Amino acid sequence: MKFNPVVIRAAMHTQFLELRRAKGTDAQTAEEHYPFRAEDVEDMYFNRGSMGKGVWFRLKDGRIFDVRGEIAAPATPEAAASKRAVAEDLSDLDAMDTLPLSLMPLSCSALKAAKLIKNGRLETVVELHRDSKAGSLQMRPEDVPAAFPGHRQDHKTIAALATLHSYDVYSLRRTLLKAGVEADEEQLRLSDDMKQQLAQFSPEFTRPLLRTVYGDDDPSAEQDLTRLFRAPNKTKVAERLKTMSQKTGIPVEDIPEFLETYSDLFLSVIYYRQNLDRITPDIDNCASWLKDITLQRDAAASAQNALHYRRVDESIRFLSSTIRVRLNSFRHAFDIFWRDINRDALNRLRRDIEGNHAATGGMLCGLVVKMRHWSRTFQSRTSGGPGTRTQYVISEMEPGLERLCHLR
Repeated sequence: MKFNPVVIRAAMHTQFLELRRAKGTDAQTAEEHYPFRAEDVEDMYFNRGSMGKGVWFRLKDGRIFDVRGEIAAPATPEAAASKRAVAEDLSDLDAMDTLPLSLMPLSCSALKAAKLIKNGRLETVVELHRDSKAGSLQMRPEDVPAAFPGHRQDHKTIAALATLHSYDVYSLRRTLLKAGVEADEEQLRLSDDMKQQLAQFSPEFTRPLLRTVYGDDDPSAEQDLTRLFRAPNKTKVAERLKTMSQKTGIPVEDIPEFLETYSDLFLSVIYYRQNLDRITPDIDNCASWLKDITLQRDAAASAQNALHYRRVDESIRFLSSTIRVRLNSFRHAFDIFWRDINRDALNRLRRDIEGNHAATGGMLCGLVVKMRHWSRTFQSRTSGGPGTRTQYVISEMEPGLERLCHLR
């Protein structure tokens, strides 16, 4: 059923008021709260499978938002399949579970050409070679010294890297130093292709900042931050810099660095959120798949097996809900920042978000790996007999999940 913009605008306003009464937003109006207009909405949903009842807004560009203004999962299997295809084509820089060792300070050229990857059991392995015909040539990190003798420091570095829970660029910035590995942080950046993919979501973070600085009617409030101060009109650029300096108390010459830090922070939040959105349909389908196992007479007969199913189901639910809570807390930190934009506020925002990168990235990486492996093995919730499912749950799904649940 399609709704006209008047009805959609009324629904947005009603949901905003309820959210505000519940202290779920600090915005003053629905227009300020939602990163889209009623005219951008193509349809509304009031029930989305395992997510239950609620209200979701599907935009004309295919994105789906919940009442909190957060991007939700795609509503159709086709969209989910499309997102999985995109996820599997990610570059090594953009993947959470892959670390190209060319970025690390290694002396052995053969090792620098390799990668660290997480397998379905969340074990780290060294991938020496991969192609579509021969497959993947892997070895365990503890076998590296025997295969590549004479590079003791490389062995130590790989052993340290193997203990990390995620290889996304944001987590690595926090965890490499603790692991005793010194790498060039400038290389730990998302690819340009990924930044371009995420650019469609950036207005919800750039618009409030620019609105606060320049006002609702300033045309620059719809531009991205990188182009804002590179316009051909140098007089206009100078005026913008001066205005932002006056509003924030930051010297004009420090504004570019200020904006770069801010952009990197919101990009990290969008990146984590997009990775979660991609696997949410699989999380829902896997939950149904696990529930179906318990209904199978042979599988349910064993109390011990039932315990394995429950552990896996509870762990996946805990991880996905914890990650969402963290992402919501990131959004709240931005809300606080927009009220009083200055250098100290940015430093607080940076501590709040970067301080959670390692744990959030670790939990999300593990969940991404588990859901991707499950979706490749079982194409639907009806795939696999009771014995096959039980064996998979015990040998592939359960290993590593409990460790992720204790990340802080």
